[in-house]
Amino acid sequence: MFGFKPKSNHLIGVACGITATALGQYLLAYLTLSIQAIYPVWSAPFWPASGAALAACLLGGPWMLIGVYLGLALPNFTLWSTTPSWIAPVLPLGNVAETTMAWWLVRHAIKNVQLKFTKVIDVGWFLVLTPWIPAAMSSFFVQTCLLATNIVSKERYAGELLVFWLGNATGIMLVTPIILVWRDLFHYPWMGAQGRKILFLVTSVSFALWLFHAEALPKYIRMASVLAIPLVVWGVWATGFRGASLLCLLTSFAYFAFDVPESRPLSYVLNQRHLQASISYMNSLRLSPSHQTIPPPSMLEEALEQIGILTTLYLTLLPLGVASDELRRRAEQDDLVMQALDSTFWTWTRKDGINFFNPRVAENLKPPWLLFKANEATGNTRVPSKEPRHPGYISHWAVTDRGHNGEPLGITGILQSQTELSKRHAAENKAEIANLEIQALRSHLNPHLIFNCLTGLRGMIKANPDLARDFTGRLAKFLRAVVDSQTSTLITLQHEIEICEDYLHLESLRGRKLSLQHSIKPIESNTFLPPLSLITLVENAVKHGSFNPYGKMTIELQCRKNRDQSVDIFVRNPGKIRENGKRVAPGGLSLLRQQLKLIHHSDSRIEIAQLPGERVEARVHLAANASA
Repeated sequence: MFGFKPKSNHLIGVACGITATALGQYLLAYLTLSIQAIYPVWSAPFWPASGAALAACLLGGPWMLIGVYLGLALPNFTLWSTTPSWIAPVLPLGNVAETTMAWWLVRHAIKNVQLKFTKVIDVGWFLVLTPWIPAAMSSFFVQTCLLATNIVSKERYAGELLVFWLGNATGIMLVTPIILVWRDLFHYPWMGAQGRKILFLVTSVSFALWLFHAEALPKYIRMASVLAIPLVVWGVWATGFRGASLLCLLTSFAYFAFDVPESRPLSYVLNQRHLQASISYMNSLRLSPSHQTIPPPSMLEEALEQIGILTTLYLTLLPLGVASDELRRRAEQDDLVMQALDSTFWTWTRKDGINFFNPRVAENLKPPWLLFKANEATGNTRVPSKEPRHPGYISHWAVTDRGHNGEPLGITGILQSQTELSKRHAAENKAEIANLEIQALRSHLNPHLIFNCLTGLRGMIKANPDLARDFTGRLAKFLRAVVDSQTSTLITLQHEIEICEDYLHLESLRGRKLSLQHSIKPIESNTFLPPLSLITLVENAVKHGSFNPYGKMTIELQCRKNRDQSVDIFVRNPGKIRENGKRVAPGGLSLLRQQLKLIHHSDSRIEIAQLPGERVEARVHLAANASA
């Protein structure tokens, strides 16, 4: 099934997973049909079993589809009174097909999806792509079967079809992410700072929702429930995707449980039994088909209203939650970058003085601090350290705000440690090219790049704040890549190309009109190479390549998979190879070749060639058994 064959030592685990999936599907179906089904309509505006089925298959594999079928077939035999016995095992096939298609979409249509939903793009594609087509297919199949057996009349068919479709889609949108992100529920640090925030959020919003629906309380007390709005906003930002998923679940339950008028599902549970589903597990309510009545139009309208509100809630809170996680994670990574480099960003304002983003670096500085010169718009200066053995820091700064008389009011800068730079020079002086530590040491920040970045940032902050924010993000991403190169032996070609694009964007601030001509190919995500390999070639293309009469240069990047499964990567640019026959500086080219042989594969290599039409080509050949 789908190419998935469990090994013999996993058969017990697969069997337990199928059993657990079947039990979960039965309990969710029973509770939904008993509590949330719209009387006397077949479909439910929220069907959590569909989301649980997809999560089970994503975590346990396609074999869990057996559990999905068994768990949904059983309620048809035990709960329904008006369906022919032969259709009971047929209806769950629609849910199985729905789960199969949704599973395939997540695994194959969404590129490199992370089941922990740590990226906004993953959540966005999941919410847009996964629920709708599978749920529509399942709805059409089930409702057509019911129409063929005269259980659903022609008058009710369109409404039932719509409610079933949207109800299953909302179940996938909410329940699948909750299960995937909370599967470590019992190991989550609830007593930590994040855990306490989530507990406080759930408790506070629950109380606010209870106040809103407590009609016995005075209105001025119930008005306090308006606090739920800032609580939700704060909660999504403070607790991220985990908190957003719990908020969606909590508000969904409150909406179904407490909303008025009395045509809402919970009132039917309290005042009368469901027409088709038994509230008691042991005593099924058997009613003849003559008791069926066509529901009033208002019930269908209320069902669609419920679905619309829930869909809007999920499509709003869930992406915002994962976006807050991503922003928080990026900020933490930026801090880790500067801590790992023993460096820091800093700002100065006439009002507040100097503020260091990394206080530990500030403690190492020898007073008095001289980070900039007030009479210079940009520059760099050496800053000594209190530790005698520490080589000190280099402060790069740019004035970002001036007063009416031209005096500086705000300055932004980077304090760069010289520790790693000293180590790099010492290693190179000893000619230890074979030592892989040089790869990381040579890949550190270029002070000239920082200087030019700060100079360009100064002008952008006032002229185009949005562009300045985008540029700052690209610079931070580039800095993170430098640190990643020290901890990762190999990175994907896709990641390497993204680093090159960020580098060219930063270099463009020097007035050079650079562009990268590249067509994305699937092999980039599963092709690996040493970190910062291509950027060395791209950087030298910028330094030694030729610009056209309009001051522009286009660098071509192409990757190709050969029949022997090896991969060739081509970097082409206008220009001529220098007389010494090398396009890259000897040390850089030797280092790249050494990296490919030592940490990639001995058959991997780099070749430089002069092409007709004054074009230079660098070809990186990645051996077959190492490129994927």
